[in-house]
Amino acid sequence: MKHERISHRKHVVDSIGEFVRRRREDPKKKSTVIPSVSFAVEEEVKQAMRKLAQESRPTRTWGDLLRKAVEISREELDSSLRERGEQFDFEPYLRDALEALKPVAKEIYRLQHNLLASRAAKRVHDKEQYLSEEEAVSAPYEVAPIGLLDSIDGYLASPTSPIGEVNLEALSQHFRMQGEWFPYEIDVDDIVFVLDDDGSIFVSTENFPREAREKARQILVRIATLLIQ
Repeated sequence: MKHERISHRKHVVDSIGEFVRRRREDPKKKSTVIPSVSFAVEEEVKQAMRKLAQESRPTRTWGDLLRKAVEISREELDSSLRERGEQFDFEPYLRDALEALKPVAKEIYRLQHNLLASRAAKRVHDKEQYLSEEEAVSAPYEVAPIGLLDSIDGYLASPTSPIGEVNLEALSQHFRMQGEWFPYEIDVDDIVFVLDDDGSIFVSTENFPREAREKARQILVRIATLLIQ
């Protein structure tokens, strides 16, 4: 059994496609705002800010961070919609997001500078260090540590592709899964991994010795690899 994971961007495009279809069927029907699109556009801008915050070069102000994230979201949403042969005016939604996400932008900007300071002091790792060269060749996911350099409390594996499927059948053939629906728990040698419906996998390694942490990381990579088969 394969489970399709849906990105915020696909959710936006699907919602707009349905809206455009209904408007064609009933041209007199008026709708100025689609609530589901408003929410998903804000989430898209948040994701863009989080990605920008992880770059090595910081933005000058929180306002720059927010405006750049809005521009990135506009370009990516327009591109995704063009691939479907549709057009849509995102400007009202992006303007609303620009206003609504000011507090979020300020917090992400603060965290960005804390992260850069920690990196400069070599207190945190970069994500790239958590996949071996062999693992990274074909891995459509990234593995990020949770915690500081000398105190890693867990790992999070996240798919890097905007949309795909998770292969639950392949996973269940190798590991015991608990739960009737997401989030699933996967118990491997008394280490618990949590699989969410967006394809992300989390494992806590709090108080683990170094060898156990590395074992957990390797199993995490194995689970992620099975999911995308």
